[in-house]
Amino acid sequence: MNETEPRNPDWQSLAQQVQALAASQKRWRRASLALFLILAILITIALVEMFVVRPVAVTRAHGNGAAIATGTADHSANGILVGQGLTLVDQAGQTRVSMGMTQSGETRLDLLDATGVARTSLKLTPDGTPSLMFIDDQNRQRALVGTDANGLPLLVMSDVNRNPRVTLALPDTAGPAFILSDEQGQPRTTWALMENGWPKLSFLSPEQQPWLSISAQPQRTGIMLWDSHAKPRASFQLTENGDGQLQFYDSLGSLFYFAP
Repeated sequence: MNETEPRNPDWQSLAQQVQALAASQKRWRRASLALFLILAILITIALVEMFVVRPVAVTRAHGNGAAIATGTADHSANGILVGQGLTLVDQAGQTRVSMGMTQSGETRLDLLDATGVARTSLKLTPDGTPSLMFIDDQNRQRALVGTDANGLPLLVMSDVNRNPRVTLALPDTAGPAFILSDEQGQPRTTWALMENGWPKLSFLSPEQQPWLSISAQPQRTGIMLWDSHAKPRASFQLTENGDGQLQFYDSLGSLFYFAP
């Protein structure tokens, strides 16, 4: 064959090259798809790390006005801090604010003075009873505002022996009551509004029995004297029309004489 004549192409060889190239392109497409999936997974993990709350250890911070948290806490991008306790210290490192849970299950917020004594304490007991306490420099509770276990609102002032001496209460079934107690914390004088809104002043014995009471009623206002068995023995009453009446009772509390 003359070298100047064009050669016929080797179609079989060319077909094999095309097939090899096609196979190579398929492998690249598969590799590209796999790489894309890996990148998508990595981006998703990064987003989850940014926005999902995770527990982290909280260590003691140093410096003026530092906050000290105890235990572990959770944090997230929205700035929420969750933990079991929080303590704020002053420039000298003295605890001034303490917030957390006690071993008995109370939730407490204590404000402390420069010597480390809690002077004001807000707490919530496990049964849901709230109270705000004011404490002197000897760590003695002197005043309390809160409720009892039944929801009765109270204001209580105590002496240096921690005995309640003055109490203001608001029962659900009666009007407000003002109570003065002795050095043992036993009520001795009560001034209250009865259910009908009329006032009553009572003086009590150490056994919490009435001795003398003064009450005002729409039809009758008077003074009542009681014996040691809580039985009425004598009274002086002023009737609705302004007439006075003296009454005497026997040991069973039954009226046996009155005048006029």
